[in-house]
Amino acid sequence: MRIISGLYKGRRLKVPPASKTRPTQDRVREALFSILSSHYQSQGDCFDDKVVLDAFAGSGALGLEALSRGAAQSFFFEKNKPVYTILLENIHHLKVEKQCQTYLCDALRLPKAPQKMDLVFLDPPYGHGLVLKTIEALIAKKWMDKGSLIVIEVSAHEDLALPPSFEVFADRAYGSTRIILACLKEFCLKVQE
Repeated sequence: MRIISGLYKGRRLKVPPASKTRPTQDRVREALFSILSSHYQSQGDCFDDKVVLDAFAGSGALGLEALSRGAAQSFFFEKNKPVYTILLENIHHLKVEKQCQTYLCDALRLPKAPQKMDLVFLDPPYGHGLVLKTIEALIAKKWMDKGSLIVIEVSAHEDLALPPSFEVFADRAYGSTRIILACLKEFCLKVQE
């Protein structure tokens, strides 16, 4: 696995064993970040200075890709200790320790947020019904609030309906993976397509 674009383009990341995680494929990450770039550009904005959360972080590829593209800070949740160790190694490999804050924790049992996230990556294990429970936990602990974008990765076959308080502005399938980008209705601006 590698960083696709930005400051750390081409840098390799360690990946946990397949039995422990399901990393987002390079082509899916590329498509995802293209959608995000279009969204931010439509607002006259970019990744610069964004604060990002990579829940269910695994290798940290999503949060680290955001840093490579100009995000100011990335937070990571990972509950599996051996996988968490790989996450720390990837952060050290890119020398971005000062921009990262990691938590060895379950995404459903969170500490209170030090600040609200601009962008949340939510890539839980497929088929366990964790998306809505995690969103509730993120909102309850102030990790997410009005104005936060959320990127959800689920199985292309998973039937997922977000609460009416969210507006979906992208819902696309890439092979066996479905990517949903949404935000709270009051602050959602649609991608210009």
